[in-house]
Amino acid sequence: MLRAWQSSSRSNGKVMEKLLFLLIPWERAIEVYKALKNYAELNDKVLLTHSRFVKNHRKEIENEIHKKFGKDSDFKGIFVTTQVAEAGLNISAHW
Repeated sequence: MLRAWQSSSRSNGKVMEKLLFLLIPWERAIEVYKALKNYAELNDKVLLTHSRFVKNHRKEIENEIHKKFGKDSDFKGIFVTTQVAEAGLNISAHW
């Protein structure tokens, strides 16, 4: 999976710094998140959110996502999520 990200992380000669995985169902999102976290160089660069987090924990995660994936952020990493991201997260991702 890491090799696939590295090889697809170049678009039109530019290095893509943020990657979004939008997966359904939530179990698949967790599976991909765990697989990515197994790579030492990605351990602190992978974030996860889905509908199964309790409200207080979800708010903490959403704040971190906004900080790291917001419009003016220079964070480089991967965001793994489900359709919950469509319902209220204002993040920046380039295609």
